[in-house]
Amino acid sequence: MMLHLGGRPLGFIALLLFSLLLLSACGPTERVREPAHGLILIVLDTVRADRLGAYGHSVDTSPELDRLAEEGVLFEHAVSHASWTLPAAIGLFTGHYPSARTYRDGRLQVSAVEGLRARGYRTAAFTEGAFFSAHFGFDRGFDLYSEEEGATRLLVRKEVREGTAPGEGEGGIERTFAQASEWLAENGEHPFFLLLHTYEAHTPYRRRDFASGSPPGFGETFEQEDVVRLRGRSLVPDEAGIDYVRALYDGGIRAADAHVGQLRRRLAELGLADRTVLAVTADHGEDLGERQVHALGQHGHTLHRPLTHIPLIVFDPRQPWTGRKVEAQVRLIDVMPTLLELAGTEPLEGTTGRSLVALMERSERESRLAFGEVSHRETGRNLQSAISDGEYKLIVRPRATPARRLGGGPRREMYRISVDPEERNDLSGSDRANLARLAAELRRHQKAIQVEGAVATGGGDMPAELRERLEALGYVE
Repeated sequence: MMLHLGGRPLGFIALLLFSLLLLSACGPTERVREPAHGLILIVLDTVRADRLGAYGHSVDTSPELDRLAEEGVLFEHAVSHASWTLPAAIGLFTGHYPSARTYRDGRLQVSAVEGLRARGYRTAAFTEGAFFSAHFGFDRGFDLYSEEEGATRLLVRKEVREGTAPGEGEGGIERTFAQASEWLAENGEHPFFLLLHTYEAHTPYRRRDFASGSPPGFGETFEQEDVVRLRGRSLVPDEAGIDYVRALYDGGIRAADAHVGQLRRRLAELGLADRTVLAVTADHGEDLGERQVHALGQHGHTLHRPLTHIPLIVFDPRQPWTGRKVEAQVRLIDVMPTLLELAGTEPLEGTTGRSLVALMERSERESRLAFGEVSHRETGRNLQSAISDGEYKLIVRPRATPARRLGGGPRREMYRISVDPEERNDLSGSDRANLARLAAELRRHQKAIQVEGAVATGGGDMPAELRERLEALGYVE
């Protein structure tokens, strides 16, 4: 005899309760997720988070990225472990902090991209080279790795037609994104991973969208020669000069932003928009003279917030994450593990970076412990280290390292970044407990990964064309 309760069989009620128990036992990160058809990662070199509208900038530099943030997930406190491209890219590609395990003899030893290719994804990268060059092993796992001669180098070689606005139609970001669009048209129906990287916001600054005239001491653009004059103190800009350089920098961001929008429209034309995960980030930020005016337009010399706070926006059209903001601190090394999870594959063995999916689903809210280092570009020698738990941040210079021309400052600095995000109130002399705690954690990290000397360019055997490109960007003198 079938018993009923409220008009329904007890057997049905039992089955329903059992199903609900199963669902409650499986957290949101445990549900079955169909692997993404397409994955696109855009790296906007040298773009700091606070120069985007989505992060509070008052200048209209980023309407396309702001729209992407409204449709996807914005990470408010994403940080890079480095303030120059090579070590940042090593961590990005591997999900590990740079060490001899991941980067040795001037080349990347492993890459998360290899896991995507093994999963059956077609893999392609369209970059502007230099410290993103295949020379350093970043082509690992890619079926196609293209290095476009950016507009910067073409201008140095006098290959831009006279009368053409810098960067327009002569290589650089235009060609990089055009090649990517062509590749998508040919390969987009297959599962794919596409990487785009551009130096558009990097010095020299030549986009004048937000600049007018030119103050004393400056021309219409901000060139590497100006950087050299700043370092040598022969150029000391006033407030008008600083604002002018910042406006030129904003113009580069606006140009990059426009190309992100064009790519999204191309995805829609190809019928790929609702099947493609899109992530946008940067490798590091830029010094715009907040602490020392002679550091204007430079990076790689310190680990303060302007150089390590990076944008991170993830848009997955399949997920109900529209307009979400993640307040927890996350890291550049978490980006590839996130894309790997969305592709249904595992991160590299023992990876330090962790997928951000749980944070996007709100089943996790804790900040990630983040480390950073500034190393000498040619020798890999440690010049500055940092650790942040999302509440406090400690910056340390080795005792043997003299105050550098650009970095300067005391040997130890500690800030409560939750209430002092601009890192102005140094607590290293007053909060001994947190100083000791962070210093001990930093020592454990450095001992574990043995980072000293790991990240060096090995510049002696560098191809002439690569050296020329790095010279154009101000990395090699």
